Amino acid sequence: MSKTQVFSLKVLPKDAAMFREQATALGLSNADYFRLLISQKGGQENLKNASIDDKKLDSLEGKMSSVESMVKSMMSDLIEHQRIPSFYEFRARIIAETNPTLPKSGSERFAFFLDAARQYHRKYDAWPDPSNRAAFGPGLDDQQLASWPPVPR
Repeated sequence: MSKTQVFSLKVLPKDAAMFREQATALGLSNADYFRLLISQKGGQENLKNASIDDKKLDSLEGKMSSVESMVKSMMSDLIEHQRIPSFYEFRARIIAETNPTLPKSGSERFAFFLDAARQYHRKYDAWPDPSNRAAFGPGLDDQQLASWPPVPR
């Protein structure tokens, strides 16, 4: 009957995670993997003997690729969610979502733009700048752009 002793070792969390990952990849418990590493023959020789069969390796690679694609998808969704669109994009989204009647006169068009700018400011805490024509977009003439308020009112 053998007695066991508790053995502890302080490591960084990333090292502990790497240790657990390698033990799991080899299909060993943490204790068995530790025994394998500290055995008399040397850890590298024993690791070669404890190889993973091709079927299990293909399964692990498939799982890793699916996790990788899931993480990439989540990151792109998160980046898109956090990105502040230009005022031009925001206006296009308002028109697509609400399908408003297009203003016919210049004053109605200016009022529509001003209302959209207020919504944009409430949502993104940014006021559109008409001097950046690419981000602001077309739709107002030079006189209306000159009378555009520099801050929300």
